[in-house]
Amino acid sequence: MHIRRLASTVLLAASATLLVAGVPTMHLRLVKVEPAAASTVTVAPEEIRLFFSQEPEVRATKITIVDDSRNEIAVAAAKADAQDGKIVIVPITGVLVSGTYTVSWRTMAKDGHAVNGTFNFALRASHYQPADPAGVERVSVRFPR
Repeated sequence: MHIRRLASTVLLAASATLLVAGVPTMHLRLVKVEPAAASTVTVAPEEIRLFFSQEPEVRATKITIVDDSRNEIAVAAAKADAQDGKIVIVPITGVLVSGTYTVSWRTMAKDGHAVNGTFNFALRASHYQPADPAGVERVSVRFPR
């Protein structure tokens, strides 16, 4: 009887461990962003990409981007990535110049659970470099006198 109870206890503990370890995270969470949080980029991004742990309600996804002076940068409506519905893409339609930007985002899971957050990135645009003249086709034009 003692061995049977011990075996039942061990089996129950093992089952509970497997059950807890096998349960996926139930809530939507942000996994990654592009540009990366706290990063410095040298070329202005054309879009913000939000990578989630599960597919969000894209129609409920909104972001705002503000610069150092709290001026809002224009963005288009959010859309799901064509290959992966867990990725939300928000095209940037406004102009970004060198500076630090704060991105605030909010969305909702399919179960109605709302999530939001913020992250920053900096743009340090590299200086203009003229094209290498060796790669430029030369054209001669003669004007009549």
